[in-house]
Amino acid sequence: MENMFGMSGRYRIIIATEEAVVGPILQVTFSQLYPTAYVSVVPTGLEALMLYDQTGADLVLATENIGIIDSLELTRVLRDQNLDLPLIILSGNCAQALVADKAGVSLFLCCPHVLDKLKLALPQLLTP
Repeated sequence: MENMFGMSGRYRIIIATEEAVVGPILQVTFSQLYPTAYVSVVPTGLEALMLYDQTGADLVLATENIGIIDSLELTRVLRDQNLDLPLIILSGNCAQALVADKAGVSLFLCCPHVLDKLKLALPQLLTP
């Protein structure tokens, strides 16, 4: 499903994280960089998939542990649908980078300095 807002310059971004501090920080970061973006924060991978099915998205970002459908499985499920949208995983476990790459992630960011790295990468991932 394509994003219904992409043509008007509004991005739809889904953030999946069960970490209470991370969601609001990422939401503010995206809102500052893309003021017209629709940013949704959900606590699980399952909810991210359900929201994607309902609304589409231009980018999906997930932290590592987001329930039964974790960030790697979320990436696999979306890629199995032949979706070419940017998928980002934020993780504290750098050893997962190779597994994430094989799953089809567009960008794997490992702590520290994740926000700085994310801000640098977004212009290449979200193109008008």
